Amino acid sequence: MPKKKSVNGAKPVKAAKLVKSSEFDDSPAVSALIESMLDPGRAMVFEIRKTIMKANPKITEGIKWNSPSFYWNGWFATVNARKGTEVMLVLHHGPAACTDSEVRSAVADPSQLLKWHSADRASITFTNLKMLQESQSALAAIVKEWATYHSALLNRNPTTKKNQTR
Repeated sequence: MPKKKSVNGAKPVKAAKLVKSSEFDDSPAVSALIESMLDPGRAMVFEIRKTIMKANPKITEGIKWNSPSFYWNGWFATVNARKGTEVMLVLHHGPAACTDSEVRSAVADPSQLLKWHSADRASITFTNLKMLQESQSALAAIVKEWATYHSALLNRNPTTKKNQTR
């Protein structure tokens, strides 16, 4: 089993003591979950988290769907680090399909990082830390635009906002 290395100066933990997540902000739980992961996935998740949190000061985080997830006027991004060395960031509008989303035309992706799964869901898969670091500015721009669109969409559509609590 690979040794855990700290990615942010904190001592590695053997097992995460997860704090019950608030839908709006639970950074200690996210930190504990990330620290419980093995590298290289943990290092990538830490970098993704840092990039997302810098993209917009209104973004908060918590544990949703057993993964680090990000919130601004509703859940809009979730990290999937379950594939060994790959880490996927899933961008969405919450758990339910959002039929009136036009996010695909609202988010610029000149680096072609996004893989579209439907009109309201896309993902970015990182296979190593170098790839992530080289894509960080593009990732930050995508997250900022996605979160802004997502927040505006939920503000004008109460049905979509209601689905955020699932």
